[in-house]
Amino acid sequence: MKTRSVMHTFSFQSIEGGQGTFTALATGIYKYTPPSNLSIIDKFYVNYKDASNSEITKMVVSVKQVVNGTRCSFYNLSSSVTTVTQAYQILEANKDYSTIVLSTDGIVVPQYSSDTSYVPWVCLSEGVFIPNETGEYKFTFIHDEACLFYLSDSVLTGNIQTDASHLIANLTSYSIYYNINQNTKKINLTSGQNYYYRYVILNSAGAGNGKVGYVIGNSTTVITVPSSRVMQNYCNSSDYDHNVYIPNPENDPTLGHYYGTTAVLFDQTKFKLLQHPTQSSPNYNLTTLLFDYNTGTQPSLTYGTSFPLTYKVNFTESIKFDRLYLPTAYRHLIGTVNLTCDGTIISSKLFDTTTANRYIDLGRDYNCTVLQIDICSNEAGYWGPFTEIQPQWVISHSTNIIPVTHQYLYANGSATLTNKGLYFNGKGYQMAAGGNLTFKVMLNSTGDSIGILGDVSTNYGGIFDVYLDSVYNGTVNTSYVNPSYTNLAAEKVYQVSLYGLKGLTNATNHTVSIVAKSGTVGIAGFLADGDLAMISELEENADTGNANKNSYIRSAGFIIGCILLSITVIVLIVYFSAAFYQIHFKGGNPDRDVVTETIIV
Repeated sequence: MKTRSVMHTFSFQSIEGGQGTFTALATGIYKYTPPSNLSIIDKFYVNYKDASNSEITKMVVSVKQVVNGTRCSFYNLSSSVTTVTQAYQILEANKDYSTIVLSTDGIVVPQYSSDTSYVPWVCLSEGVFIPNETGEYKFTFIHDEACLFYLSDSVLTGNIQTDASHLIANLTSYSIYYNINQNTKKINLTSGQNYYYRYVILNSAGAGNGKVGYVIGNSTTVITVPSSRVMQNYCNSSDYDHNVYIPNPENDPTLGHYYGTTAVLFDQTKFKLLQHPTQSSPNYNLTTLLFDYNTGTQPSLTYGTSFPLTYKVNFTESIKFDRLYLPTAYRHLIGTVNLTCDGTIISSKLFDTTTANRYIDLGRDYNCTVLQIDICSNEAGYWGPFTEIQPQWVISHSTNIIPVTHQYLYANGSATLTNKGLYFNGKGYQMAAGGNLTFKVMLNSTGDSIGILGDVSTNYGGIFDVYLDSVYNGTVNTSYVNPSYTNLAAEKVYQVSLYGLKGLTNATNHTVSIVAKSGTVGIAGFLADGDLAMISELEENADTGNANKNSYIRSAGFIIGCILLSITVIVLIVYFSAAFYQIHFKGGNPDRDVVTETIIV
């Protein structure tokens, strides 16, 4: 069992527990004979070993022998098969090799086409029909092509001769509509009683399907068999599957999409306001108001103030940003704004604060210490000043998450996986001084940036350097926590945007190293359009300068939360019969007709 491409491999070890009996047929394949009480929920344990670190993961699988809907068995035939009766007999003899599909659309044969073009196929749809009205029923069929229909108040055997008295319809050719004049037998049915059905379709080539309806008494209105009245064999109207198992395979080597902000927000308590337009009331402390991450308060300007209106901010240190957030409140700005960074104009464009996006996008990263903002005009009339001045740095144009549990992430020194925190797949890396992480990113045709996500904490943060292709790129201090997080009941904030590498060329490879300098550095994952690749020892040495070839620590396996998703690659094929089931734990998708709940312990 593989969790995802290039992730960790889990091998089946053993199965234990359960009230039924397991008979080993091959590695990971068991025949399961359920207990005599078919209504119970049987639970058993499946043990898997992570090939990366030999950790054992124990899963609890629960099996309830109840599923609403019809069970369809498809089987491809040879061209010599010409009658539906002959096809039905061949299917019964080869049922263990058929393709199983479950449908909750009544008594149907879902639209199907064989995997080999123009080959005949047969399908058996079977289960229990529970009428909700007593009366004389006449069944009618949409069928492509020939069909058989059996109905009995006792279990049908699948033997042509034994079940002959329960044959309701034997139709040739095809019908694309219900037809109450079809040559079918009428039958008296009792409300609430179980009636076992077998609906067989023979299709000579290509695609086909089938559906069952009925009329009651002298009515001419056809009622399609409702899904609520169709159950699996051995069920009754009081049974209901409350734990439907729906496989959700995920083959993407990344984890999914990141929904947090991809922008780094700076420590604005360091910012100094050097110049601003005249206020109508001097009561506001603009140095506090404009840098408090609160957009609710808008000061007023003196009426008649002429353009240009100027703000000048000293960041007190050089910061890197690529957009400027300038919101207004009830009075807005629609006019030209010039931005000057350390004496050089970096932007001059029309800015409209009435739109949802109140950013000035600079198009690329700029390093700046003193920023001047000149408002040159305003089509909206008297301008209400900004409620915030927020430089922001977007670390990546991608929202695809690559977690640090990736197999091709290499750790060295004081860098260990931990589950103490909120991390993708439940584990993240924590590093002390000297620890480093190295990885190679293969950007795809849309990839142009790499973002780093991790922890921030006022008391438990740290400092790390970033290297891109062996060249120092920047330093990050994770000890600053943005005020928007201050109400959280935690000492750390997780999965926060920390650093970005942008302006990269599409479809190129880049090696990145994160080297801890002091404190505690927590890394959760990366944002990139692409995937990680294996790197050589020489590449790792070149990037970190101190890699120890004997101390590589490969990232550990998925923890329990990820296994809950990866169980979709376990095969639980349960072959229904009156006596036993087969359960497979190796390859493919679950049969899904008995697997209704999966719990990880």
